[in-house]
Amino acid sequence: MRLAAAPISWGVCEVPGWGYQLSVARVLEEAARLGLRDIEAGPPGFLPSDARAARDLMQERRMRVIGGFVTATLHRRDDLDRELGGVERQAAWLRDVGADVLVLAAASGRDGYDAPVELEEGEWRTLLAALPRA
Repeated sequence: MRLAAAPISWGVCEVPGWGYQLSVARVLEEAARLGLRDIEAGPPGFLPSDARAARDLMQERRMRVIGGFVTATLHRRDDLDRELGGVERQAAWLRDVGADVLVLAAASGRDGYDAPVELEEGEWRTLLAALPRA
């Protein structure tokens, strides 16, 4: 078993208005000081969008990205192709930085996590049919 860090543990989150976002340098330095060498990618924009630059940044600290948490709104038929395209792009970036795990989270389509969404039967069907494509 390996222990990995996640930027969310430092408050780094993709939710708009979440609060103060620590710099990538600080998060990686603190994780390294704790002896953590593996880290989750964090939200888009936390690490450089260029995979080579992200890999170099991690290698400078003798760390590696092991995976990423990827959100996609999968219950809205009209948005599905765009959302799945985003999953594909993030999966390719993760692969290119050397990660081998993608954790897919079906998003509500709203900003934040404090407002629940009740899906209609058709939306559940759309979401479940989208999973094999993700």
